[in-house]
Amino acid sequence: NFIGFYSQLINLKSVLDTHEFGSKAFSFLEKNTLSSVYYTEASFLANSKALTLKGAADVSETLVGQMNVFDKAPELLSVSLDQMNFDPRGGSVSFSATLTFNPDYFLKHSRI
Repeated sequence: NFIGFYSQLINLKSVLDTHEFGSKAFSFLEKNTLSSVYYTEASFLANSKALTLKGAADVSETLVGQMNVFDKAPELLSVSLDQMNFDPRGGSVSFSATLTFNPDYFLKHSRI
């Protein structure tokens, strides 16, 4: 049992040594988010490299601009706007979007 556990730890270490999710994901969002957009939730599916974001934009035009920024990002394979809700009282727009990263984006040696 001990040898099996040790082997699993070594395998996990080798996977973690070649991947860096946190710094790259946050750096990507910081670099590619418009100032009038903010995020309230995020979830990541490692096997599909898909990051689902929930957030809000000040107006619908800002959300369109944000989707355009994501669409042009070379780090991403695809972008989809899953949901959009307009708040008529304040004019803000809440949304849910899924960003699918290139398969090797989170590898430590990736230069994308």
